[in-house]
Amino acid sequence: MLKQVILSVILVLLSLCCDTSSEIQLTFLGDVIPHSLIRTAGEQKEGYAFLLSPLKELDLKKSMNFCNIETGIIHKPYPVKELYFSAKPGLIRALEENYIFNFIIANNHMLDFGAGFFKDTLINMKDKSFTGYTVSGKLHLKVIHVAENPALSIGLTGFTQLLNRPEFLNDKPPVAYFPKLNKDLLKQIGEMKKKAAFLIVSVHWGNEYDPLPGREQRRDARLLIDAGADIVWGHHPHVIEPFEIYKGKLILYSCGNFFTGQAHRDYLPSDSAAYNSNYFFSRGIPIIRAVYRNNSLSKIILISYFQFNDGFKNISKDKRCTFIYPIDDFLSLAKNYSSAIQKNSLNQHEKILIELIGKKPAIVNSVKQTGEFMRKYFFYYNKLPVIRSGNQHIVKIEIKKQDNNKKNF
Repeated sequence: MLKQVILSVILVLLSLCCDTSSEIQLTFLGDVIPHSLIRTAGEQKEGYAFLLSPLKELDLKKSMNFCNIETGIIHKPYPVKELYFSAKPGLIRALEENYIFNFIIANNHMLDFGAGFFKDTLINMKDKSFTGYTVSGKLHLKVIHVAENPALSIGLTGFTQLLNRPEFLNDKPPVAYFPKLNKDLLKQIGEMKKKAAFLIVSVHWGNEYDPLPGREQRRDARLLIDAGADIVWGHHPHVIEPFEIYKGKLILYSCGNFFTGQAHRDYLPSDSAAYNSNYFFSRGIPIIRAVYRNNSLSKIILISYFQFNDGFKNISKDKRCTFIYPIDDFLSLAKNYSSAIQKNSLNQHEKILIELIGKKPAIVNSVKQTGEFMRKYFFYYNKLPVIRSGNQHIVKIEIKKQDNNKKNF
């Protein structure tokens, strides 16, 4: 009898250990910027769909997904102008079709065309899950309820420390611009934590193309965690920066780019205003997934993609001029190039990549170096082993016992 009881207890414990109902996946993507290349290709029929279709293997349906929209969303975009961005609502619809539903709009480009431009964006995004603006001078909090567990609430808020057109602030647009962290802002974060079991704070900060955060960023990130943030999600540098665990909470200093037209040329003069030794690594797309289990951070996963901007295509006629693709899958294709060119079973993306390798063999080394760059800097502060599984590089975090009296998720 005792043996049967012990066996029953063991079976129950095993079932609990294998139960994934308490697991939540949060996936963080970088900057979406409609440079001329992206906008021209994307606004063709099925253009954005083609660009984003290689995301399907990520199975984003099983994750809550977040990205930074670094453009205004208006029905009649302005003519393309360097460093000024606007796009049609179709851009957001394409992201939603890939299960990317949560957006932040607090960044340095939100006043590119004036205060009215930002207000129009708020109107055009009103039925979306987004934030990055203020209400009566205070940060707006978007509370998201998890479909599988309606009682679970995730709060999303965010602000930018950078703004390209601060002169438009005189018109008092509700943009969440706070160049310096202050006591009132930290107090607001603390109040938000009371309204959501789990709080994500997005910050647009740092230096472009710098793979390491500055001292002020690291200080601010810790202050935000101390104030109540469970994740600090950073962006703006356009390249990846390290993750860090502080008091059991996750800091993502920069998630790099998601899809942009940056570095669409293979050559940039060293005297160009945009030149930086890390500039071409902005074509790397780090997709970062945080897995939480039983209220604790369990895994951090890096999935590396690359933005292929094919200069051989006519962007006004061919939507295939740009798309994203997993780095490891591309390198495998390149390794088996000789046999691949003879296959009839290649999909549309693979055919384009085979053509690209034939015309620009140097692209293989560029992609390889970009993958190495992302792994080097993302795991820069990491002291735990990194496990590779297919296109994923995984760090398992030791699960610590939580305070049962503490409201968490």
